[in-house]
Amino acid sequence: STQSTGKRPRLVIVGGGFTGCYVAKRVERFYDTILIDSKDYFEFTPSILRVLTEPNHWKAIQIPHSTYLDLKCATVLHDTADRFLSPHELQLASGRRVSFDKIVIATGSSYAQPIKEASSDRVFFASRGSTLASAHRELRRAKRALIIGGGIVGVELAAEIVEHFGESIDVTIAHSGLHLMSSGSVPKGASDYCLQRLKAMGVQVLLNERVTERSEDNHHFVTRSGARLQADVAFVCTGIVPNSALLASDPTMAACLDGRGFARVDDHLRLAGFEHVFVGGDVAAIREEKLAQTAEFHGDTIARNLLARGSQPVASYATTTRPMLVSLGRVDGAFVWGERWFGGLMPALLKEVVEFKVMVAYRWRAAAIFQTHPPHDDGSAVDELKAH
Repeated sequence: STQSTGKRPRLVIVGGGFTGCYVAKRVERFYDTILIDSKDYFEFTPSILRVLTEPNHWKAIQIPHSTYLDLKCATVLHDTADRFLSPHELQLASGRRVSFDKIVIATGSSYAQPIKEASSDRVFFASRGSTLASAHRELRRAKRALIIGGGIVGVELAAEIVEHFGESIDVTIAHSGLHLMSSGSVPKGASDYCLQRLKAMGVQVLLNERVTERSEDNHHFVTRSGARLQADVAFVCTGIVPNSALLASDPTMAACLDGRGFARVDDHLRLAGFEHVFVGGDVAAIREEKLAQTAEFHGDTIARNLLARGSQPVASYATTTRPMLVSLGRVDGAFVWGERWFGGLMPALLKEVVEFKVMVAYRWRAAAIFQTHPPHDDGSAVDELKAH
């Protein structure tokens, strides 16, 4: 059992993605901080698709938690939070029990399961670098690849495969929408641009076709209309579902989940009705594009409230239109900001710059990224926490 030291308030952070890692670094000096993550590293997820074609790229986009955290102040548990034993205690998959004063739930999301019995060595979910690295070998042997879902991830994945493997593999996107990236906030003009560029690269794009199952021979996938698509390897890039099983393990917290399983939060990103439970990232029920940058903004709001003087939160989160980058390989892409967009080389270069900036910040613990006190504050907001 892991008990609070009593010297500083105990903060548990569940999930080592953009929200969880950002909060851990910001508050580690002022809380007895425990980061619980199923992996032992932070991963720059916007760039994981390149790992599929360049397996060694994972070295550039993964940073061990021990690198950017001060282990004199924070503890990293390579484990999974299994369930709540009480509003202030967790049980981990290992059987370990962890008590806390406050908790941040940043468990993220997973891709929806569109295919019946999709577990296969030829069907991959494009969600983690390690998964895509293992898919590289299958892809090298494949002659036909199917991408299920034509959202941003599906579009970027198709471009990565074609750019790397060229005419040696036929790539097909099957998308249930009427145009690519139809479920998000990408304007039709940018969608059409990406469609034209993919077709010019030789990608076959099937719109208004939802893949529902795989045939018994593992080489054919069946759509809702009955069409059979032949593929040696398939990648699932469909809509997301929240990883909210931990919250669902507590009946009172489960009542705070909406119909799709996302966690309802107040303006300060606290779980509705729970002042000591913060929720950020994809699992939060906030109507906005689920992006790495929005998850990091959630982390900033949560960190500022955790560092606030007294018991009342000082920061509120408000949704806004944020810029997005859709890459079409290394030398093409689309920059989108609301209804404005442009395509070409510049968006592709901008994405490389963003990756470099974020990874350097984690690798060198850059103060400009991980502020030690809330913005526009003279530092007195943390005096009370220091007293603990």
